[in-house]
Amino acid sequence: MNDTALLSAIDRAMRELQVIREAVASRPAPKVALLKALAEANGDSLFVAADVVSPPLTTSVPSLAAALDQCGARNARALGQLLSSLEGQEFGGLSVLRAGTDRAGILWQVVAVPSVR
Repeated sequence: MNDTALLSAIDRAMRELQVIREAVASRPAPKVALLKALAEANGDSLFVAADVVSPPLTTSVPSLAAALDQCGARNARALGQLLSSLEGQEFGGLSVLRAGTDRAGILWQVVAVPSVR
């Protein structure tokens, strides 16, 4: 392979890499995607993890099903543990708070975090 062909191959590979980088950068991180999907599904209402992973909700909000899958939260226990680990942290302008408990389990709420400027 001569120098011109090698440089052309390197340039092509660099352009392909840039396309991949842009595609990855445009996807929200799994935790951000999860909180956004939870906010879409529940608004600012309280919810329990078991309700979130139930088929009626995951079917009606496809982004929620995808986000749960990305985070590995395939059942209520896994989602509850994940939410507990995220509690109080800010992701993409959203945070999850433990709002209490009832017979169904821990009550969670996704809230917008005001930006500080």
